[in-house]
Amino acid sequence: MASIPLAAANEICERTLAAGKDMGLKPLAAAVVDDGGHVVAFQRADGASFFRYELAFGKAYAAAGLGFPTTSGLQGFLESRPLFNDYLNENSNRKFLADAGGVKIFDDRGVCIGAVGVTGDVSIKDEEAGVRGILASGLKTA
Repeated sequence: MASIPLAAANEICERTLAAGKDMGLKPLAAAVVDDGGHVVAFQRADGASFFRYELAFGKAYAAAGLGFPTTSGLQGFLESRPLFNDYLNENSNRKFLADAGGVKIFDDRGVCIGAVGVTGDVSIKDEEAGVRGILASGLKTA
């Protein structure tokens, strides 16, 4: 197992929030988890609501936990499998949020080292900001 370093996680959060601002999105929040789903970094833009932590973490946790590069892909998969979605939620103590906005993070060797979860605007735009944040930090998405 590999894990994202704190400095890289903070940089992804910063660059994701900056990407959201550049895209003209509402104030965002970003959470980065390691490859085991543990929070490494979280940042909330000025003006983002207080409940953004839970949403960002849930998206990052979902992205890190399953074999989908983004939670938008996972969301489509789970729509036709409500029992599987319920099982994941129940067995993760309801930490799991299968909504667009979560993106896996890969190092230069192609190893998944964590995921970012982004929230604050329309979910698919949140996800785009997360992708931009990862790429701007020098890391990769799938």
